[in-house]
Amino acid sequence: MLLYLIIFYSGACCASFLTVCAWRLPIEKSIITPRSHCDCCQQSLAWYDLLPLFSYLYLRGHCRTCHAQIKPTFLFSELIGGLLACFIFSESLSWDLAYLLVILFYISLVDLFYYILYPIPLFASLAPLFYLYWSQNHWLGAIIICSGLLGLNYYLDGLGLGDVELLTILGLWFGLAPLLQILLTSCLCCLFYYTLRQFRQASIRNLPYHSSLLSASVF
Repeated sequence: MLLYLIIFYSGACCASFLTVCAWRLPIEKSIITPRSHCDCCQQSLAWYDLLPLFSYLYLRGHCRTCHAQIKPTFLFSELIGGLLACFIFSESLSWDLAYLLVILFYISLVDLFYYILYPIPLFASLAPLFYLYWSQNHWLGAIIICSGLLGLNYYLDGLGLGDVELLTILGLWFGLAPLLQILLTSCLCCLFYYTLRQFRQASIRNLPYHSSLLSASVF
């Protein structure tokens, strides 16, 4: 149990760093300077405000200085990073699959923050896996996936070319059937999130007028 706690918190620390990278690198900011600070009051954060999971829970998701709300994304990314580290360790995944999961985790954070997927960094980061999987790539499945998604992208606004590129790469490695399972799981997660969001918005609309204004200002 102690070993898993250490692995979990180590994964949370790594996830915290990856979250900073996903937050700063796409807008061409250094991950070294300036120091971590509150985006509202610009106050630099002390080391005890940067402890993954613990600091967010202790401060109840608000800045110590100006009491502005901190994005809960940072908390959930650290939690998922810890769980991901435990999963990699418990399943004894090879380094290439572990590397792939970490890269996908980082890409998902960038997409969550900015709704974009950069093609060049995406291909550069995944380049080592192209070499490893070259002899067993599922070319037919990748062509089918790419063609189908490009067709959907032509008619649908919600699907971007970055999604097409990423899913084509995953189909190239894992084949058509596993990717369809991934898509099904993703769609179910999106429906669950959309349902919760609609329920939350409906709850806010049912509040008295002054409470609704307060909730809108907070969220």
